[in-house]
Amino acid sequence: MFEEKNYKEKSKILVKRLLIATAILLIIFLTKQMVVQYQINREGGMATVINVAGRQRMLSQKIMKGILFLQNGDMEKEKETMQVLQEDIDLWVASHYNLVHGNEEEGIPENKSQITQALFEEIQPVFQEMLEDVRVILLKYQTVAGEKRDTDDNLAKIEVSEKQYLSQMDEIVCNYEQEAEQSLRYLEMTHIVLFSIMITIMIYLFLQVFRPGLKELQLSFFEINETNENIKKMFATMKGAMFIVTTKGDILFRNQDAKALMLKACTKMAENQKQEFEDLPVEKGNIIQCINWSKLNMKRILEKVEQGESLDGIEAEIEVDSDRKIEAGQDRTISVVLSAMQVGYKAQSLIMINLFDISFQKKSEQELQKKVNRDELTGLYNRHFLDSIIHEEIDRSERYEIPLSAILLDLDHFKKVNDRWGHPIGDSVLQLTAELALKHTRMSDYAIRIGGEEFLILMPHTNITGAMAAAENIRRAIEEAIHPVTGKFTASFGVAERTKGETYRSVYKRVDDALYEAKENGRNCVVKSESPQKTYASISLKWKNTWNCGEPNIDEQHRELFRMASRLANTTALLENPEKMLQYLDKILLHVSEHFEYEERALEKIDYEDINRHKRIHAFLLEKAGKMRNSLAEGSVDEMKVFAFIFDDVIIGHLLSEDIKFHELFTRI
Repeated sequence: MFEEKNYKEKSKILVKRLLIATAILLIIFLTKQMVVQYQINREGGMATVINVAGRQRMLSQKIMKGILFLQNGDMEKEKETMQVLQEDIDLWVASHYNLVHGNEEEGIPENKSQITQALFEEIQPVFQEMLEDVRVILLKYQTVAGEKRDTDDNLAKIEVSEKQYLSQMDEIVCNYEQEAEQSLRYLEMTHIVLFSIMITIMIYLFLQVFRPGLKELQLSFFEINETNENIKKMFATMKGAMFIVTTKGDILFRNQDAKALMLKACTKMAENQKQEFEDLPVEKGNIIQCINWSKLNMKRILEKVEQGESLDGIEAEIEVDSDRKIEAGQDRTISVVLSAMQVGYKAQSLIMINLFDISFQKKSEQELQKKVNRDELTGLYNRHFLDSIIHEEIDRSERYEIPLSAILLDLDHFKKVNDRWGHPIGDSVLQLTAELALKHTRMSDYAIRIGGEEFLILMPHTNITGAMAAAENIRRAIEEAIHPVTGKFTASFGVAERTKGETYRSVYKRVDDALYEAKENGRNCVVKSESPQKTYASISLKWKNTWNCGEPNIDEQHRELFRMASRLANTTALLENPEKMLQYLDKILLHVSEHFEYEERALEKIDYEDINRHKRIHAFLLEKAGKMRNSLAEGSVDEMKVFAFIFDDVIIGHLLSEDIKFHELFTRI
């Protein structure tokens, strides 16, 4: 068993350790900086204090000299000396106060040392006594200004006080210097301790985070590389066509099935490219351009996946290379199921596309659907198929006001056939009836075996008149047919046209009632179900605004085709004159060809997903129209069949059935 490693959990633990260690390291570093900065500021204040204390000694000496100068000095400079002396005294007093209590503006910190406070308490009486004596002498000298002075006793006291003050001030300065040295030693010790802690944390980070993380990273890279190689091998051998492409569709990797698919369904290339295609490296080619996508806009698929959408179970068709020979029974298209998702590879966002060939399943599904929808005996549609399409036909008839008629026929005295010749012969009579019914109905009609000897023919775009004519043709064909065993046989018919708002159940009841009436009237006849509502014209060629797609030129070309077909239907001279009919048909076919060409260009501009299928339908209709035109010129087909082709196949079968699929694309623009 392989051990599944939880790299996510391990990475969380490593990241957690790293964050904790980094936070501690940051806290220690900031603490160190704050302590150092505090000590630096404190040392700066201590230096100021020492300077001020030293200045106090100097000021005391200067004051003593000033007094002596006033005692024995030049009388002319007495006033100036007194002024200087007063300034020195004021500065001496202020500095003393600042040393005792501190002054932030002067950069002198508050004195918090007990020793220093005790020294200032000792010097305070000396300072006060000296200050009082100085002020007394100065006041006396100011009183007898300009006169000669005798020796004052206070002067002797000042000299004694000054000596004592200087001695104690020296002691204070010495104490300040000792405190400064002690603070520096503390700063050095703090720096060493914090630096040691930082080194310890860094060692912890290396041992517990970086080294394990590096090992895990190396192991992860090794395992990821090994996994990538294994995935590449698995990718190359997996079943189903798999591609790794860029968001623009450029192929980076493909497996063997993808290579085989591209060789089978590649787009047209130059002959030398096609010969070398099998040996092209995997990074050559673009999945949008190298494959004939029939019902899929691969560019839009890539855009959706690039936006973060994962796609799964999308059915598409791929056309087989038209230059490649197709074996008998092999289809021209390959049906695939597409899945696409965004993947990452080497820090690049890529798209993985899987194409699973479901052609066999599709073919089996179609065969199964054929069995489900077809009557096994006659090959006609069955009741299950009728149930699947009737509501859609009713809805289309109601929405577009298109006539819808039904013919119900039942073989006369069919029980006698089974009783006399047996069921196998009866089955062959049913098969012959089905062939005759198909022969005299259009491709757009639905011939359905309801059950037993009863058949229903559903006729879209046909009113009661057209349905009656079709029923009569089938009745006559059955009457004239001769079965090799039973000989002649007949059938009875009921015909009804759906009226506006009428349900299928109602239509069927009316056509069934008409069939019953035909049976009662002697059989082998056609009975019409009368409707209280007005019937439609044989063919409706009036353009409705609901048929507009929103593209002005396409809509106008459609309307013009309706006008041309309407003129063909309502002009007797054209139908009775083959030469004029042929000329007018050429005019219609030219219009249809130009319209198809313009429509294809317009659909390409809006990236219509079904554009390739639409083009094939256009080509098929033009080819069939050309054959129909030639048959008309040769006289092998009558004019009504030509008109029926234009109306049923081109207008109803394509313009009103196929073109409506792209209407919403133009309305969104």
